[in-house]
Amino acid sequence: MGEPMIRSSMTRRQFGARVLRAGWWSLALTGIAAAWASVRFFWPRTSYTPPTRFLAGRPEDYGPGEVSLRYLESHRVWVVRGDGGIFAIVARCSHLGCRPNWFAEERRFKCPCHGSNFDAEGRVIAGPAPRPLKRAAVSLTPEGQILVDSADQAEHADAVRDPSFLVPLAEGPRRPSAEAHGRARDEGAAASEASFSGHRWKGDLA
Repeated sequence: MGEPMIRSSMTRRQFGARVLRAGWWSLALTGIAAAWASVRFFWPRTSYTPPTRFLAGRPEDYGPGEVSLRYLESHRVWVVRGDGGIFAIVARCSHLGCRPNWFAEERRFKCPCHGSNFDAEGRVIAGPAPRPLKRAAVSLTPEGQILVDSADQAEHADAVRDPSFLVPLAEGPRRPSAEAHGRARDEGAAASEASFSGHRWKGDLA
């Protein structure tokens, strides 16, 4: 007669133990979820990427033939002053995408990965790079600042024909030619002679 009651009592104990274990597991999972949420709050998954459009100073900030490294680390471009104006070269090798290095004493870019060489205009000097370095679009703001857009890129052959990839240098005051200088000198001499003749004629009348 007592055996069924003992079995029923044991079943209730087992049920209570299971409920208790379930409660502990629920608390543990809640704690883990809260900890994970805290980690994600202090360490977000989003990564910082610099803006693709940035100001790069004024054209007069760059000396003739200068290849500037100012924006290499932050925006991966070189700002270059060539014969025709200011342009920006994208620092990514056309072979496999490595970042070349600029060697000022040799006036060339060298890729450390597979040895490709490029001149100061970005043209290939030595392979295996199949194409010149790309250029980024540049423009001049109303305030006279160079605006670089590294998201707007073009192959070298297209960029050299597109005014969106070059900021022309402002022309300074022109020096008078030798012919103009000689003409002005002759006119000045003629005016002086006429003035002297006029004074002499008035003196003769007196």
